[in-house]
Parts: sequence; structure tokens; C-alpha cells
Amino acid sequence: MKYAIIVVILLTSITLYAQSSEAKQLAADRIAELKDGTLVWVIPSDTKKLAVIDEKLADPETSESQAKYFTKERKAVLKQQAKYQKQYLKAWQNHYEFSDVVYCRDTDLKEYREDASAAIFYDLDGNGPHALSADEPLYFLRSARTDHSNETAMEIWQVQSSDFHELAAPFPGNHRRHTAFLEIKPHKLVQRIDAAFWTAYQRWHSQ
Repeated sequence: MKYAIIVVILLTSITLYAQSSEAKQLAADRIAELKDGTLVWVIPSDTKKLAVIDEKLADPETSESQAKYFTKERKAVLKQQAKYQKQYLKAWQNHYEFSDVVYCRDTDLKEYREDASAAIFYDLDGNGPHALSADEPLYFLRSARTDHSNETAMEIWQVQSSDFHELAAPFPGNHRRHTAFLEIKPHKLVQRIDAAFWTAYQRWHSQ
């Protein structure tokens, strides 16, 4: 019985080691591919919030004073979106060097999913939209949550493959957007993402 247990432990250890080695190799291949490819920053939108506001504005029972309030709210949402985009674009331009980077809006991803040649991408100067080569490795950086069912879930930027799957550890794919309930400033977060990519690349490809 004792020898049987030892054999099981050894086989389990060998299996775990093989899985760990395979995961590390896959992560190393992914980070090298990203370095030669393009990171797509997907800008999250407030489409749900705007849809609710637009519904209220279109409602004939909405009073004039309410309509003024919702109109003001709509302008505030759009202004905040524009400010958010401007801050992050500046951060990408000044603090990211690991790979090429472009951006698109999350509302355009459906079109890309249906047609990979869709022209939905912009460079950091705002030129576009244009399409990207189907042969070019693409990785998408999208807004996500660590666990939707958990009250302690965190909002993160998550790196996903070209078919929008989360990349398994040890690939540095998840990056917290808040610390101590405060949102991390765009330039600092982009710096962290860039540093994480470089650290992983140098760890696995320095030899």
C-alpha cells in the first residue's frame, strides 16, 4: 500500500511538472509573438448607460425638466468618454514600447468577429479606421472583471488572444485597474503593463 501511494505521488508530481513546463513554454511563445505583433487596446463604452438615457429622452412621458436633466447627463457621459480616451492614448504614446499598439472601440468588435478584414482599427494619432493583416499576430487588451459572481471582484485590463480567449498564467495577462479602491492613473497603468511584458520576455528569452 505504501509503495502504491508513493507511485501515485510520483506520477502526480511528474504530471504537474509537465503541465507547468507546457504552460511556461506556451506563455513564452505568446509573449514573443506579441512582441512581433500588435496589441489592440479596446476602448470600453458606456453604451448601456447611454441607451437608458436615450430611452428616457424618447419617452413621451418624460417632462421638459427631466429631458433637460437627461440631455445634460448624456453630454457628461460623452465628455467623460472623450477625456478617458485622450488620457489613455497619451499614455500609450509615451509609456509603451513593447510592441505595436492600435485601438478600437468595443462596439466595433462584433463587426470584427464576423469579418476579420473589417476596418475598425486606429493608430495612436487617431488615423483610421483601417484593417489589419490577417497574418499579423493580434492580442486584445479588454476591460474585464476577475469574477462576476464575487463581491470582491476587481476590474482589470485583460490580455486576450485573437479569438478573445483569456491567456493562462504565467503569461502576464491580467492588470488591476484599481488599488485601494482608487483608479490607477492611465500613464502608471500603461507603464506597469509595458514593464510586465518586458520582464516576462526577458525571463524566457534572455538566453
